[in-house]
Amino acid sequence: MNPKTYLSEFTFAYRHNARWLFGSNFTFDAKKNKFPTYNAGVVFEPSDNALIGLKHESLNKDKHELGKFFLYYFHKASIANTIGSEFSFDYQKKVVEAKLGLSHKFDDFTTGKIKANNNGTVDALLKHKVSEVVTASVVTSINVKDFANQKSRSPLPLGFSFDLKL
Repeated sequence: MNPKTYLSEFTFAYRHNARWLFGSNFTFDAKKNKFPTYNAGVVFEPSDNALIGLKHESLNKDKHELGKFFLYYFHKASIANTIGSEFSFDYQKKVVEAKLGLSHKFDDFTTGKIKANNNGTVDALLKHKVSEVVTASVVTSINVKDFANQKSRSPLPLGFSFDLKL
């Protein structure tokens, strides 16, 4: 419990058997007597290299209402490649979004990821473990639709990060 805000967080996870996992996460605000976050999900593993999940994520901290639903699928195609897809539905805005991604492990220290969504946005990430303490990442994103229609010819955004495990 956080004494400044009177927030208490409750996390629950239950593995029914080797293939099914159920979980939830709730935050209770004792000052307002409300649940600002209420999330729940279920995961099914049809095989050792695949995962299917369904989850709900709360969006409105002031009112209890349905939020965003996610349906996702991950498949480890090989030792180096993982393919994933995610479909989300925002119940309040009535918006559907689809994402498709690929992760490739180049070696024990370097991983690349690429992700595209139905809005035409493509994200790319390259992560390299420099040492046991330092991991360096380079990330970029571009909206292919806008670029093809010449709506945006701004320079390609590029981000760098260094993660330190001390």
